[in-house]
Formats: sequence, structure tokens, C-alpha cells
Amino acid sequence: IYPKSLKELEKEQILNPAILIQRGGYKYIYESTNVAYRLLVEPERPTKSSRFFFADDTGIIRAEQGKQASKTSPMLE
Repeated sequence: IYPKSLKELEKEQILNPAILIQRGGYKYIYESTNVAYRLLVEPERPTKSSRFFFADDTGIIRAEQGKQASKTSPMLE
């Protein structure tokens, strides 16, 4: 069972909110069900050179440049 929100991750001390503050300029979109989750990290002011990120319950982080990342995006290396 996955936490329902980023706030729950902070409450359970799984996520340090200072990390999100240090990564200013990005918005974090977390969605979950009892069996899966996904996390999108997107620039607040996207440009063609901006990096977008996607992670899910597979544990793989994926990225795109200039567009939203998804489960089919290349793995981050």
C-alpha cells in the first residue's frame, strides 16, 4: 500500500521536505492507488531545454527534455 500524498511521505519521514525546497523551480505531482504510484517532476516554467522526470512503482526514473516524461520515456542514466 502506497501513501496517498507527498504530505504522507513527509509525515512518515520517508521524504525529507528540504529536498523539495532545494530543487526549486519544479513542481511535484504524486498519484497513488493501493497497488501503484507515479511521480511526475516538471519545471514550473518549462522551456525546450527543460528536463521532465517520471518515476513509478517499478523504481525506474525516466526523463525527457522539453516535454512531459512518461512510463515510455528513456531511463535516466
